[in-house]
Amino acid sequence: MSKASPRPPLPPRPPAAAPREGVVAVLSMVRLMLFRARKEPAFVVLSVAIIALSVFFPLFAGLSKVFPLNIVVIYAPPGLSVFHFIGMTSGTLLPWWCGIALAALFSADFKTGAVKNYLQARGGRMSWALAAATTTLIVSAAFAIFTYAVSDVGFRLAGYDMAPTNPLDAVRWVAQMAVTLSGYVAAATLAITITRSETVGILAAILLVGGAVEHVLLGLCSLALSPSAATELYEHMPIADMSALQDGPLPWGGCMEGVIVFVCASALVALVMRRRKL
Repeated sequence: MSKASPRPPLPPRPPAAAPREGVVAVLSMVRLMLFRARKEPAFVVLSVAIIALSVFFPLFAGLSKVFPLNIVVIYAPPGLSVFHFIGMTSGTLLPWWCGIALAALFSADFKTGAVKNYLQARGGRMSWALAAATTTLIVSAAFAIFTYAVSDVGFRLAGYDMAPTNPLDAVRWVAQMAVTLSGYVAAATLAITITRSETVGILAAILLVGGAVEHVLLGLCSLALSPSAATELYEHMPIADMSALQDGPLPWGGCMEGVIVFVCASALVALVMRRRKL
C-alpha cells in the first residue's frame, strides 16, 4: 500500500507592514489627498465659496454701517461673543459646504480610478481609509479655524462691540466643530466606498450635513413612539451639537455623538475597503 505524498509547503506569507511604514504610508496619502484637492474642481469651487462668504458678512456688515447699503444688517446687543455672530450669519451653511467639498474629493478617487494608485502601497486599502479620516479631520479643523478667525477679526473691524474670547473656548469650539463635521463626512465617505458613486456621495453629504436624515429619523420616531421620545433622541444626535455650537462651545466632553459617529463610520469605511473589490 503506497503512502500518500506529503502536501507541498504553503507559500510564505508576505511580511506585515511595520507600524512605522504604515504611518508613513498614511501620511503620504494624506499629503497626496491635500495636494490633489487643489486640482479637484468641486472642492476648489466650494472652498472659494466658503472663503468668500466668510469675508462677505463682516465686510458688508461694516460697510452697511457707514454707507446706506443695507446689504447685511445685524442687530446685536453689545457683549455678544463671536460665536453668536457666526450663528447669526454663516451658521450651518459653511459646514454644509465644507462637508460637500470633502465628499466630492473622496468620490473623485473612485470616479477617476485614482484610488487604485493609492492601493499600490503596502496596506493600501487600510491606509486609504485612515488617510481619508485624517484628511477629513485636518480640513474640518482648518475650516473651523478660518471661520472663527475671519469672523472674530472681521466683525470687530466692522465696529461691533463683541465680548473678548477666551483662547481655550476658541480651541474647544474649533475642536468640537471639526469632530462633529467629520462625523457627518465619515458617514458620507462610507456611502461613497459602498456605492463608488460620486452622485450618491455628494447627495449623502448634502442630506447628512444638512440634517435631513436626522430630521426624517426624528419624524419617524415621533410618529412611531411619541414626541417626547423624539425630543430625547434629538438630544443624543450630532445635529443637536451642531445647533448648540452656533451659540458657543459646549462643555469639555461634549460632542461625543460626533466622535462616536466619526469613529464607527471610519471603521466601517476601513472594513468595506478591505472586503470590496475595486
